[in-house]
Amino acid sequence: SAVRHEVTELLAGSDYPLLSLPSGAALEAPPLSTGQSSRAPSVSGVFRESLRSLGAALLVTQQHFVRCIKPNSTKTPHSLDAAYVQRQLRYLGVGAVLEIGRAGYQVKLPYASFLGRYRCVVFDQPGLLDGPPREAAERLLRAAAGKLD
Repeated sequence: SAVRHEVTELLAGSDYPLLSLPSGAALEAPPLSTGQSSRAPSVSGVFRESLRSLGAALLVTQQHFVRCIKPNSTKTPHSLDAAYVQRQLRYLGVGAVLEIGRAGYQVKLPYASFLGRYRCVVFDQPGLLDGPPREAAERLLRAAAGKLD
C-alpha cells in the first residue's frame, strides 16, 4: 500500500518524537532499479529503507554499554542488599564475562585505541601521549596510578 500524502502530513505534525518528521521531510521509497515502474512508495518499502539506514548507522558507530546496579530495591541510602545486587549481576551476564576472561579470552585493546579512549585521564599532561603507543600507554597508566595515591 502506498504512503498517502495525508499520512506524511499527520506524521510531520505529531508531538511524539518517534513519529514526527522534520518539517519539509517526506517519506521516500528506495531507489527504483531499472525495469520497475515509478509507483508511489509503499509503507513496507519505506520501512525497509529506514531499517537499512539504521543498520548502516549502527555499523559505523562504537557502542558503549552502561550497566547500572541498584544497591537495594527500596531506594534507601547506605543500604546494600547483597542478594539483590547478585541477582542483577547474574541477569546482566557479568559472571559469564568474568569466566570468559579467566579462560584466557580477555578483550585487549590496541594501544592506539586505549590512548584514544583514556587520553582524558592526562588531559593536563599532553606530552605523556607522545612517542610510540605502547610507551605512551605505560606513561598514561603510571600517571593515573599516581593520581590515585
